[in-house]
Amino acid sequence: MTKEPIIHTTFGMDADGVLRAALKQAGRRERVVRLWDDLSLGPIDPPEPAARWAWAKQELGLFPHDRPMFAEKNNAWEAALSAPGRRIAWVSRRMPHEYCGFLEWLWRLGDAPCDVVDLHDVKFDWHLRDGTVRRQGVPCIGYIREEHIRDNAFWDLARPLTAARRRRYREDWRKLRAENAPLRVLKGSTLVSAPISHYDGLILSHTRRRWLRKVARVLGQSFGLGPHHKACLYLFHGRVHKLVQEGVLEGEGNIAHIRFSQVRRIGKAEAAAL
Repeated sequence: MTKEPIIHTTFGMDADGVLRAALKQAGRRERVVRLWDDLSLGPIDPPEPAARWAWAKQELGLFPHDRPMFAEKNNAWEAALSAPGRRIAWVSRRMPHEYCGFLEWLWRLGDAPCDVVDLHDVKFDWHLRDGTVRRQGVPCIGYIREEHIRDNAFWDLARPLTAARRRRYREDWRKLRAENAPLRVLKGSTLVSAPISHYDGLILSHTRRRWLRKVARVLGQSFGLGPHHKACLYLFHGRVHKLVQEGVLEGEGNIAHIRFSQVRRIGKAEAAAL
């Protein structure tokens, strides 16, 4: 009897590579489909890639090197929805981009059966180079290593999605699609719509009046993985770029290169940072 093929779907850059490597190390010959598009930002009704990329450049300030997120070759929707076999979606629900990608996938999947590896409440031991062990959760699949997935056999956590939970997820996404806001952010464990300026105060709080802060440092301090500012680094990079364009920050060097540019506050940035 032929075994049913397994199709794993991941959301966000890097997640597919990590899972693919873990499966290979475990000797599991299973397909991994990637959906990179970050649906936590920009218009999502409809979520047309070209229009979203135009929005991301104009309204968010994303740079050309972020274009691959929106490319069709990195968003294999047909395979994620139509490839024959057992469908397994991987999500942690701790980062908006991963959660939103999962909800859009489920929206398009309709009533077709699927399993979910939900890592939201999972904790595992991260063995650090200095020999210490840190017990932690999974912020995002792309932020852990293949050995974490392999050694903890996270694929064994796959469970069929219940009808009740499917309805709840689809209703949440229906509401967010209707609002079609610039950003979707986490409020506790719930996704909510937010204005494009949502993270500006956080970014500005890590700048100074003097030329002391490389853009890389501002982004690193803004990004973090704390409970109040869960978003991807490129979102903060785009907003720094836009705040420079709008005269809220002054930039020196090429802002696209975060290690070779710096920013400082000017004028109205003082009030916004409070």
